[in-house]
Amino acid sequence: GRETPPPPPPPPPGSEPATVEPAPPASAPAASPQPGIAPENVPKWTPTPPPQKEAVPEDPNAAIARAKIEEKLNQDTSGGIRDSILAQARKTVSSGPVKIGEEGKAPPPPGPAIGKFELSADDLIAQASAEEEAEAAAYAETPEAQAALAEHPDTIARSRMGANVTSIGTHFGVWAPHAEMMTLCIYGGKPDPLRPFDRDAPLPEPTRYEMNRGDDGCWRLEVQQVGHGWRYAFEVTMPGGHTFTRRDPWAREAEFDTDVCYIWDPRKFNWLPFQRRPKEELIIYQLHVGTFTGRNDPELGTEPGTFVALVRKLDHIAEMGFTAIQLLPVTEFGGAWGYNPRMMHNVHGPYGSPDDFADFVNAAHKRGIAVFVDCALHHGAANGNSLWEYDGWGPDENGGIYFERSGDTGWGQGFAFWKQEVKDYLAGVVDTWLGEYNCDGIRIDSAHSMSPDMCKEVTRRAREDYPDRFVVAEHNPEGAFVVHDLGADSVWLLSGCDDAAAMTWQYNGNFDQLEYMVRLKGGYGGNAQCVKYLLGSHDQCGKRPGHSHDLGHWVGRFGGRMEWRARATARLWWGVMCAGQGLPMMFMGTETHQDGHWHVDEDAKFDWGLLNMIAEKGVDNGALYAKQGMAHVKAANEVRVKHKALTMGDYKRTHRDDNNGILACERYYQNDETGEKERLVVVVNAGDGQWDEQGMYGVAIGGQWENCAGFEEVYNSQSAEFGGWENSGNKQRGVIQQDNDQLMICIPKLSVLIFKMLWGAPPAAVDPDVEHAKLAAAAAQSISALQ
Repeated sequence: GRETPPPPPPPPPGSEPATVEPAPPASAPAASPQPGIAPENVPKWTPTPPPQKEAVPEDPNAAIARAKIEEKLNQDTSGGIRDSILAQARKTVSSGPVKIGEEGKAPPPPGPAIGKFELSADDLIAQASAEEEAEAAAYAETPEAQAALAEHPDTIARSRMGANVTSIGTHFGVWAPHAEMMTLCIYGGKPDPLRPFDRDAPLPEPTRYEMNRGDDGCWRLEVQQVGHGWRYAFEVTMPGGHTFTRRDPWAREAEFDTDVCYIWDPRKFNWLPFQRRPKEELIIYQLHVGTFTGRNDPELGTEPGTFVALVRKLDHIAEMGFTAIQLLPVTEFGGAWGYNPRMMHNVHGPYGSPDDFADFVNAAHKRGIAVFVDCALHHGAANGNSLWEYDGWGPDENGGIYFERSGDTGWGQGFAFWKQEVKDYLAGVVDTWLGEYNCDGIRIDSAHSMSPDMCKEVTRRAREDYPDRFVVAEHNPEGAFVVHDLGADSVWLLSGCDDAAAMTWQYNGNFDQLEYMVRLKGGYGGNAQCVKYLLGSHDQCGKRPGHSHDLGHWVGRFGGRMEWRARATARLWWGVMCAGQGLPMMFMGTETHQDGHWHVDEDAKFDWGLLNMIAEKGVDNGALYAKQGMAHVKAANEVRVKHKALTMGDYKRTHRDDNNGILACERYYQNDETGEKERLVVVVNAGDGQWDEQGMYGVAIGGQWENCAGFEEVYNSQSAEFGGWENSGNKQRGVIQQDNDQLMICIPKLSVLIFKMLWGAPPAAVDPDVEHAKLAAAAAQSISALQ
């Protein structure tokens, strides 16, 4: 099929066929249209030479505005910039009129502003003098002036697709190379902020504006006096006259069941200040907006499954010490989980509005939590696909301009990654979600299902334009090449969950497999370059009976939450993630030891009843285990964030016990500039062996360090408050001294222990003979006291 057909003949003049305007005199110079502005065929208005200034009565408001403009120009604007503004204003006037949104009224043509001034052309020209004109025109051609104009918000808005608000109205752009004609439909008038549109009411008859086709197959039009909140759609006319409406693929909001879109100006969002953490300190909580709220929670007080409801539950996540939220897709989708996108740039309507999502981002940031969005860029929705045969062209059911020559991915038709227009549309999610919505990261779903060039385009844009953000990719097969070759900051480790499950019922003797769950695999160069989810992500927790295979929530896979081993191994593997290298991630419900599987059915959503019930020991209502699980997650998260040796430190294995499944490693961090340093010893017991004070275990940790005052235990996954037992570890022993190259410690089964080295002078050596004499003297004194 052909990608871009020859452009059709230019449409007949007049945006309203019934209105025919007289042509300008033959002697009048032809207007030179600006990019993005339709200069001809303004309804009921024909441009005429401007009248003499003295013949026009002075408008008092104009006089006041002119005085203010002059004051600003004189005080705050350099001569060069001032002259450039004047020159650009004159160019704008010579370009002719623009289309307007209010019939019968012709506001003056716009004057592109440079810097922070937005001034009408008439007011600017009124200040110009004949002496300035030549100098101003020359300056306007300099690189400095051109760069300033290119960075102006209006210039940027007019270069983009979709509906983009400018200083005079809204610029519309849409790619439809096979259309004979494209018409912009504006529904109704300006929205009333106190009384929103009734989306159930019949739509008013739209005002139609014929768009202008460019050689690139894109249609553009700028309409004055139309802005934030207005409703619109595109009308496609095919060769032969067949006409139908389409949504704007770049819309920020659209009605879920119609083609009506809403103009949104992202500059209206009021973002709170947020200090992004180092990537190494990310501890990720993955959730699905539609199923996180509402089940067994009668006091929620709002519609469940929405951004508003999610805000009310953010404290649950923050109090456990998570530093980031990984959302399942929130772009508009068909289906259940979010991975069948209908559109890429608008929020999922059932979840809420763009304002609701922005409020959620602010609320998360207020609690110190970063927000990551999930983008499925490799295929379109199988049902309700808004991009399918978008401009009416699509022979042999190839899907049309967005999908041709791509093939089926198993989830839906793949995108035509070989087209630059498609690549721009998909990679544009970077600007939408990281820029306009101030999110902190993007996950690229199933990156192996798209072309490498497409993945690189997304990561490149994020790296160049938003270097402080985070891009993680899911790729099968996994590997460090996703970071080094495809440009992602991090990659999901798909194998970790299966590796942990393989040695949960019984340690299987595969020590290398155990170690790779603690340390980085080969090729990774930093602790943040992989995301580990040993207890499962949505993929594992959502595997349900009748699906590809039955997995479900972690405890549900190993006997249910009443099974002690299931809960103990949940603590074990979360402890491994928090103590080891890589970024830990947990799927919602794992922290409460939720049973069964996750899905959108009511009885498979996150169960708030486990938190709301009173925890009673010995009573199986799930509340006790939920509270123990959350207490453990909070402790592990706090230990990780508190110690840079865990988030940024090196890894060195010091002890290997293949038979018992015991691994010990040193996590060490040192900052030469600040002098900060920290040494931790991590001990992992993946087996059922157990050692207590009657028979302790010697863990090799290397030779005695200078200025080592001993070790103290800072974390034990089998502590009683987490569901273990009293004195299972070494906390009660206080400071533990090294014995040659070993640390003699108590080790509970299925556990993770973390010891912190204390800096200071080592204790004086003990003389055995002197110590024996002291004990003998104390015994004699006790006997004498009894006589």
